[in-house]
Amino acid sequence: MADEFNALIQNGSSSTLLERFIKILSDEFAMKDLGPLHFFLGIHATRPSGTLFISQQKYISDVLSRFGLDKSTAVKTPLSSRTHLSLTDGDLLDDPTEYHGMVGTLQYITITKPDICYAVNLVSQFMHAPRTTQFQAVKRILRYLLGTSTHGLHFQSSDLQITAYIDADWAGCPDTRRVVSINGPFWDHVLGYYKASLEMPHKVFFLTYEEMKEKPREQLKRLADFLGCPFSEDEEEVDGGVDEILRLCSFDNLSKLEVNQNGKLLTGHENRSFFRKGEVGDWVSYLTPDMIERIHRIIEEKFHGSGLKL
Repeated sequence: MADEFNALIQNGSSSTLLERFIKILSDEFAMKDLGPLHFFLGIHATRPSGTLFISQQKYISDVLSRFGLDKSTAVKTPLSSRTHLSLTDGDLLDDPTEYHGMVGTLQYITITKPDICYAVNLVSQFMHAPRTTQFQAVKRILRYLLGTSTHGLHFQSSDLQITAYIDADWAGCPDTRRVVSINGPFWDHVLGYYKASLEMPHKVFFLTYEEMKEKPREQLKRLADFLGCPFSEDEEEVDGGVDEILRLCSFDNLSKLEVNQNGKLLTGHENRSFFRKGEVGDWVSYLTPDMIERIHRIIEEKFHGSGLKL
């Protein structure tokens, strides 16, 4: 019985441990240490200034040539903002072989190109029955790579931690209606606006739902002052302007408007779905104790020392 290693890559944060591992292997097998990795299975590795940079520039170039897209026009994004692929849009491909080959290749390229992960995952969902619309989307990803083939992953000695994630998709899947919120890191946004309102009160107006619910008249007058249109004494007391605005903007009035009872957004969502009568504190009826505890922990961590209380 013969054992043979054609190539073996060792990687780790401890050079001492790596040297020991290589020594153990050398004692057991006839092998040669080829030194630092430079090129492996289409992945090019360089070490500028003590860091590590990996890319697939040559591999991407070969892929584009193979599929006849090396002379095409590059695009700046892997997906169009108007792209909403569906199971039924477009005609079925007579031969899906090329589609399968393109998507499989793109999946390998995501090793060094996380910026195409979402787009590749999207087109991968149609492997069983790809259509012309999905085929065009795949070609667009390849055209995006044409202009970004030199991009890759740069690793250096520092802590790497994801603190926020925003999806490239909005309006969701037209088939399942699933969606990732466009709002992004919510608590960071809230804290940013709150701090800006303290530093630039003449430019940023900060108001919580609880404040508006508790003292609607006072908060409406605050807003009018901020906009440079304060209520006069007659408008406020004689004409009842404050109370009339509160009535017009009330839940009962807005929910009864024709546009909110039968209208729809461009995404197909019915306007009336946004009108659920709630009360301050009613969230306890919709969250488990564990969810409440986690949210409180996040709020405490995010707002600690800021003076903001929600």
